[in-house]
Amino acid sequence: MQRVITRNAVHRYIAVHFGAIALLSLTSFAGVQEYFDDDRDAWFEDAAAIGSITTIGFNELGPDILVTHQYSSLGVEFIGNPNFTRGEDFIGFPEDGWGLDGNQVINLVFDSLQGGIATDHPGNTQFDLFFDGGLVYSSSRFGGGGAGRFGGVLGIEFDEVLIVDPVDSSVFLDDLHFVSIPAPATALVYLLQYSHFVRGVGRCANSSCQDGTIHFPGR
Repeated sequence: MQRVITRNAVHRYIAVHFGAIALLSLTSFAGVQEYFDDDRDAWFEDAAAIGSITTIGFNELGPDILVTHQYSSLGVEFIGNPNFTRGEDFIGFPEDGWGLDGNQVINLVFDSLQGGIATDHPGNTQFDLFFDGGLVYSSSRFGGGGAGRFGGVLGIEFDEVLIVDPVDSSVFLDDLHFVSIPAPATALVYLLQYSHFVRGVGRCANSSCQDGTIHFPGR
């Protein structure tokens, strides 16, 4: 006797059960958490529980470089308003002496789902977070006067960010940090379709598997 199950049913099972694992740490937060100057260490500690932290210091490109796609290998691109690197004698970047002049706004687009963002910056920053083109969260204002300020957000999914200075419209970043959410469900569905799972554990109902049904041997 054979058990018959459709391939789509298996996909749905994996997406639900393993997708939950990917978001388990994220959903453990009691809503969105904001982190201010004195919370910098706590942001990094909590972010590490969500996913992989990426930091961009803007010291790789040299001064006065228009930043667009140079960090696409890290999963982010800078679009829209022109943003230029600043360095060397700029006193507003105590982390490493280099940073980003965002002019009036910094627009970040990510190639995967993110669970948090933070900046070291002079002055003020505020984050507008978007998912699939829709605004999902607007943060408090982080920072204040002078350099060496920090602001961060964790606990919400997004794939695009607008960073502004709501006080004087001149936004600068010393370092940028973001947290990518792992997606095991995607990888497992891919393996299910193309690995030895289908060919080794079950056999197709016909030679081309066009009906999308997998027949598993009876026990």
